[in-house]
Order: sequence, then structure tokens, then C-alpha cells
Amino acid sequence: MNPIVKAALEVAREKAQPGDIVPVVKYANEKAFQNLRNPDGMKYADHCAVVSETVDALSAAGFVAAVVEINSIDYKKWLGEDLNTPASRARFISETIHKKISAKEFSDLVISTGLRRSKIAEIMGVNPATVYRWMKGDVPVPKLAMEKIRELSRKINETI
Repeated sequence: MNPIVKAALEVAREKAQPGDIVPVVKYANEKAFQNLRNPDGMKYADHCAVVSETVDALSAAGFVAAVVEINSIDYKKWLGEDLNTPASRARFISETIHKKISAKEFSDLVISTGLRRSKIAEIMGVNPATVYRWMKGDVPVPKLAMEKIRELSRKINETI
């Protein structure tokens, strides 16, 4: 097992319980990796492989691994001079994970209905592009929209 993966697994076991969400930070692209990472000889492809191995190891240990992609803008927010505190980093990761999980759940529920995005948009009273952005995680899914899609999915799947 890669030493980085082993260390991540040890930290997860110390600070979390199986079933808990554990963030795994991944650089969003090669440019962000090159601009932001301290030079240690690691290549972007190796970084991606370590992230993948870490996710697999955490999942095998019973944790819910949540990949948090970080780009240059997010990095500056996360580690900028004014925001370089454990609380600001935790808030950034928490918001990113929540947005990702909400988008994934929303997208899965939309798919489970078997309806087109345009029909979902009509039912919710929004533009189809808004549904698309919710599904992709570009914008947060409002609580009411999440409640509506859960109810719609439940009703449709009960009748099947």
C-alpha cells in the first residue's frame, strides 16, 4: 500500500467512524497540480492514482470517501492568507462535500423517475437549465427542490 494511502487510512481511523464521510483532496487538473503542489517529484497521473487508491482503501474500510477537487481559485480561498485556518479549510471541504452529495442524490433521483429533465423542470417550476445545473453540482440544490424530487421519485417508484 502506498505510504500516502496508508497515512490517510490511519488518520481516518483516528478521527472518524466507519460510515462517516472522509474527504480526499484532488487537484482538479494538471495545471492546478503544477501551480499549487510543492515540488516533490510526483506527477499529476501519480496524484490521481493515489487519490483513487485512497478512495478504494477508505471504502474498503467502511468509510464514505468524498473526493474534493481543488482548483487555483478554491485553493486561494482555502489557503489564502486571510483564510488559512482549520475552520476555513473545514468549512470549504464541508460545503464542497455537501454540494457534491446533494447533486449526486438529486441526479440519481431525477434518473430514478424516468422523466426527462424538461418534465422535472416543469413540475418544479424552473427552467430545464436549472435542473441540469443542480444535477451537475454547478449550483446548490435548494431544500424544497430536493424534497420535491424525493417525493416524486417515491410516488413514481411505488406505482411500478
